[in-house]
Formats: sequence, C-alpha cells, structure tokens
Amino acid sequence: MKCESIKLLIYSPLSMKVGAGGDRWLTEIAPRLKKRGLYVEIIATDFIPISHKSDASLWYPNKICEEGIKYREISTYNISNLVNTPILKPTALQDLSHQMNNFDVTYFLNAYFLQDFQVFAAKIASCNRPIISAQHACMFQDNLLHNLYIRLVSRPLLKAFDTYHVLNQEDFRTYQHWGMRNVYLIPNGVDIDRFHPSQDDFNPSQKLRLLFVGRLDRQKGIDLLLQALEYIEHKYNCVIDDIICRIIGAGPLLGLVKKYASSKDYIEYLGYVTEDELLENYRKSDLFLMPSRRETFGLVAVEALSSGVPVLTTDIPGPRSFMSEQFGFIVKPNSAKLLAEGLVEFHRIWREEPDRINSMKSCARRCVEKNLSWESVVDRFVEMIQNTTN
Repeated sequence: MKCESIKLLIYSPLSMKVGAGGDRWLTEIAPRLKKRGLYVEIIATDFIPISHKSDASLWYPNKICEEGIKYREISTYNISNLVNTPILKPTALQDLSHQMNNFDVTYFLNAYFLQDFQVFAAKIASCNRPIISAQHACMFQDNLLHNLYIRLVSRPLLKAFDTYHVLNQEDFRTYQHWGMRNVYLIPNGVDIDRFHPSQDDFNPSQKLRLLFVGRLDRQKGIDLLLQALEYIEHKYNCVIDDIICRIIGAGPLLGLVKKYASSKDYIEYLGYVTEDELLENYRKSDLFLMPSRRETFGLVAVEALSSGVPVLTTDIPGPRSFMSEQFGFIVKPNSAKLLAEGLVEFHRIWREEPDRINSMKSCARRCVEKNLSWESVVDRFVEMIQNTTN
C-alpha cells in the first residue's frame, strides 16, 4: 500500500497535556509522517497521573494541532487516578473501536497497566483491524505486581497484535524470546539540523559545564546526580571548584533541586526553558548527564550527542542501544559514588587530553548522523507501517 493511501490512527493512553517523552516523540514523528503522505490522527485519553498534574500543559496538543493533525481525547473513569492507570469508559472504548475500524492501522503506545487488555477488546470490536503495539515504556520496573502483570497478562495478550515496535535491543530480544514475529527495532530520532554542535573553540579558562535535562524524579536519577556532586565536593574539592552543573526540568524532586541550587555555587537550576534556550544549553555544555534508573531509550542523551556533547549515563537498556566509549562513559546504575568517579575521570580527560575530547565530540555527532537522524528513522517507520497494512 502506498503512503498516500494509508490512514494511520495513533492511540496514546495518556493525555498529551502530560508532556512526557511519548508526547514529545509524537510532535516530532506525526508531522513527518504527514509529509510522507500518510493521513494521521491522534486519539489520547483524558488521563493525567497525579504526579504530573502540576506540570500539565496544552503546549504539546497545541503543537500537534498547529501541524494540521487532528487530536482529541476520550474519557476515563475518575477511579483512574486511584489505581494510577487510565480505565476507559464504555462509550470511550466504543469510540476507539469505531475509529480503529475507519483506519488502515492503529499504532498503540503500549505503556500502562490494563491498556493492552482494553485495546485488545477494541481490536475485536473493530473487526480485527491491524494494530502495531509499541513499547514506549520500560517493560519491567521495580514493582513486583507490574512485572507479574507483564509476564502473566501482557505477554499472552501481545500475540493478539500484528506488529511490534521496540526502542532498544533488550526489548527486541525479549519479544523474540517470547516468540513474537514482525518485531521492529526503530529508535527515536533527532533533528540533526536543529541539534548541531557549537562553533566555539575550547576555552581552557572556563569551568567544565555539565548539563541535566529531564523530569526531576527518582526514575531520572536527579537525586543520584545531586549526591554525586556532593560526594565530589567532599572528596575532590579542586574538581568541584572547576565544575558548573546546569539543571533543566520540573517534577516531584524540584524542592530538593532548589535546596541544593540555593546552597551550592556549582549548581544552577534553570527551570523550564524555551526550545531555543534548550538548544543553546546543549551547545554550551561539555558533558551531558543522564543518571537514570530506567529508560526505554533516552532521547535527551541523543540530542546532546547530536549537539556534539559527550554523555555520561548509566548501564541500562535504553542508552545501551546507542552509547559507546568513543563518545562517553557508562557507569553502573543507582550509584552516586560511581557517577561521581565517572565525572572526576571525565574532568581529568577534559583538562589533560583535549584531543581526546575533540574526538569524542566528533564521534558523537557522526553516530547520530549515521543512525539516529529523523530521516532514517522515518524511513524505517514507514516501512513498518506499509508491511503491517500489506
């Protein structure tokens, strides 16, 4: 089936007002699919987790509508907040199945407890229209009940879907081990024209500029970063005097970040920034930090690499798919001490081996240009959709 004749429905279990990674991904890929000739609509629920209500914004829904893509929300029960998962009302489930029947294929962001069961029910009601199940959230988490649900419920339900999209190699191997066919490993993309390296030369008189971008919560490891910096302060005083760490984002640990920023000269909290300010902060950084405990992919790290900035991250499934010692460091997760030691070692290289730093920056950019540009990602994504509809 040609792109021009394909009607693609994207279903997200969360409102795009949440502003999560999946919402940012949607605002990037949906317009690009439209430019390739696909007709795209997005349906989301009205569910916003309690942990995100204070950060909710119309920015992403408005952005997607500005691109000429239809976006609307379907209703969930109020109990959804109590169980922290969207539970569709019968009328919403009927609406979803009706829309699925009107499209050639549905792309389902499979992320929340019980959503796979509800989408399975909608698939049956829609005369078994093809569905791509996309693993945009960490498959296994630090939650016994969640992991039991994945193994006992999600695994058999997955076989009812037609195609599978995963973002990292671990999920790809898991799906293959479970006997799934039509599994596509397609990473997130980055706009290499917008996220490009700075043209400024290295200035030896400046401090090492660190950057963290992300939600200020435990999953993203912001607490580990603060502890690591404090560890360096106590053990490597000469290093901490040569560091400035800028933090961008919001979330439940905002109070902790502000407390550190107000008492530590080496921490700057920038809060929310505009898109242009974000791009500028990437380019003006020497090392990007992603100390996450869990990541399905790690888009902010790829944006940093595209900007020619080396990355220090943790050894978890998402970043393992694209990280290399050629342009960064990988340390064991959940350890402030190991994160601190990685920082200290990078500081040494930054001061003593400028040629190696320049090589890391060049390798970072080349990796993204070769494997992670939106052009190459959309090529693979369109191929997946065409194969599913055929």
